[in-house]
Amino acid sequence: MMNESVPARAGLSAEESKRFQKEMLWALSEQLGRYTAGESSSVLSETAEKVLESMLYCVTVELSARPDPAAALRETPAAELFRRGAERVKSMTEDLKLLYRQVLNTRIPTDLIAYNETLDGAIPGFFKTYDPEYAAHENGALTGFPDYPLLNDDQSRGGILYMESYLEQLLRENRFCSRYGKNYIRAVLLLHGKKHRLDYREMIVNIPELLLEREGAPKPYRLPEDAI
Repeated sequence: MMNESVPARAGLSAEESKRFQKEMLWALSEQLGRYTAGESSSVLSETAEKVLESMLYCVTVELSARPDPAAALRETPAAELFRRGAERVKSMTEDLKLLYRQVLNTRIPTDLIAYNETLDGAIPGFFKTYDPEYAAHENGALTGFPDYPLLNDDQSRGGILYMESYLEQLLRENRFCSRYGKNYIRAVLLLHGKKHRLDYREMIVNIPELLLEREGAPKPYRLPEDAI
């Protein structure tokens, strides 16, 4: 059941990896005890695997903030790495709520449904249901990813790391689109919808991509440097 990717990516020896795995299993038993209020023997294997994956996610978040992840794995007990990582995930969650406010303050004036529902429904739903304690690797109420696609969207990660990446990119795209008037953006969407015989409001498209396409920008489309 133990995921070996964390010590493997850090280049630990086989002996060091076994020590890390043993420590994580002890930490898992303690975490499951908290999850079940002391009745960890009643936990389903699927639940235990999910909690372990969440713990490894927290460890990964902590290691990503360390200058030498391999040294941290060798010198810091796994339970301590998990504890610090879990605290970091919780702190990031609060910080991202502030970033979300910036996204709202710079939102694109559009009636594109996917965009508005993502800002007004999907992202708040993530924050309401995200569980950094026992499911840090998951996206909460988002059973997948937001409906509104980004120009550059890294979906290789889940949880708070994905939401951080999504909101940072969305803020950059909002600021780029602020260069254009509301009516111009609507006209570009409308023309794209007519071209494909679609109601432009229901399209799943990225607004900056259509603006860059309209300007004849070279592919792959990228935001201008001064918009990043």
